[in-house]
Amino acid sequence: MTGPGGVLVLVGIAAVSALADGLTEGGPGLILDVGLVLGAVVAAMSTSARAMWLIIPMPPLVFSVMAVAAGVVGDQNTSRSLTRLATAAATWITKGFVAMVAATLLGVMVIVVRAANRRF
Repeated sequence: MTGPGGVLVLVGIAAVSALADGLTEGGPGLILDVGLVLGAVVAAMSTSARAMWLIIPMPPLVFSVMAVAAGVVGDQNTSRSLTRLATAAATWITKGFVAMVAATLLGVMVIVVRAANRRF
């Protein structure tokens, strides 16, 4: 799969999990965290060797957008005020720090293992 295709896989899995999280938990939570990690691993496994570098920086960027989306879906009161939305978005994004780090590191580990297996 091409690099943009891998990014779309990551975004798609994260978007579905963000929607599920927003509807069930009222904002970003465990479902989005697991979806992000799963999406990063699947994207790293399915992307071609030349385009793997495109997957590495994506988990934090995707999480930042999807956390806000899940929060807005789950709590419509935050979208009524720009100040309230900005404050809530900062909180949602910082709560996902561990998931962003885990997704990035697991994606890098998959890429390293794939690269090592290709050489031997």
